[in-house]
Amino acid sequence: MIIAHTPDADDVFMFYGLLSGKITANFEIKQVVEDIETLNKRAFRGELDVTALSAHAYAFLHSQYRILSAGASVGDRYGPVVVAKRQTNIEGKSIAVPGKYTTANLLLKLAVDDFQQVKCDLTRLSPR
Repeated sequence: MIIAHTPDADDVFMFYGLLSGKITANFEIKQVVEDIETLNKRAFRGELDVTALSAHAYAFLHSQYRILSAGASVGDRYGPVVVAKRQTNIEGKSIAVPGKYTTANLLLKLAVDDFQQVKCDLTRLSPR
């Protein structure tokens, strides 16, 4: 079984029990760690058995995947944020998003009427 998650601390925490061997299963587990947009794209192609997935992408994939009873990266006062060097009106500004089907992109579209979406290549930001 392939279990995929992001390198984010919350994902690592959610999958730690299985991946550390502290919780065992009667099947082999292959761990995949990639950024959320890559996981979204792989889920659209049906490549992953269990995966972290953006809420936005899940709206399109609900017939192929089910939400597990544990884990979430969006909640009250927790989730995607817009960051800037200084206080600014973000209407009409260029804003980098982590991917087309990410929750961050969906929430930004719902909150800001007019902005220029800039694709953010997360693989170039990775410390790996």
